[in-house]
Amino acid sequence: GLSLYVTGTLISDMTSESLEKAFENLVLLPFGRPLRFRSDNQFKTTGFKALLTTNDIYFETSSPHAPWSNSLAETSIWKVKRAAKALIKIFGESGLERRLPQLFETLNALPSASSLLSPNELMFGEDHSRFPLLQTTQRFTAAQIAVLREKQEQRRKEKREKFLAKANERKRERDIEKGDVVIFLNANITKTPLLRNELMGPGIVTEKLHD
Repeated sequence: GLSLYVTGTLISDMTSESLEKAFENLVLLPFGRPLRFRSDNQFKTTGFKALLTTNDIYFETSSPHAPWSNSLAETSIWKVKRAAKALIKIFGESGLERRLPQLFETLNALPSASSLLSPNELMFGEDHSRFPLLQTTQRFTAAQIAVLREKQEQRRKEKREKFLAKANERKRERDIEKGDVVIFLNANITKTPLLRNELMGPGIVTEKLHD
């Protein structure tokens, strides 16, 4: 799976030079050359594409005007923007740049609801002794994560059972046998849309297909 690790910086414009510098400082220098770069059409400048080609990085674009085709990245961007707006509201625009490292450190330390691991742990591994500059501590051992996942699955199972129980309570019991005279509500939208939700009948049950 993906780590959903986020990082970023402030840029004054979307020129090729600004994008190249940001990409070098945020990706190439700290993490090395990625195999693939996926983005929308904002990064299709000639200079930026040349930078990717020089470093033998495969450039993949998402569908234009369709953010849902790159939903994981768009969700991460939305979280960063929301956190940045909160910082601006508290400290003003002038204080945003100084607090960006703290913003990303906080977001990358939040555990995922599915894996119970943070982006930091998924990106760099659970054993942080190999990364002395990574100022985060392991919250859970492997045994603790196994227990938490078991409890999480149990809660999901109980939630599903509770939902099904409520659905069955609302479900009406139908004791219909062959030969009964019935009046029914037409819910067939595709074949008879004009008669949708209209009471039909009376009719005679000629065959009982299932209980």
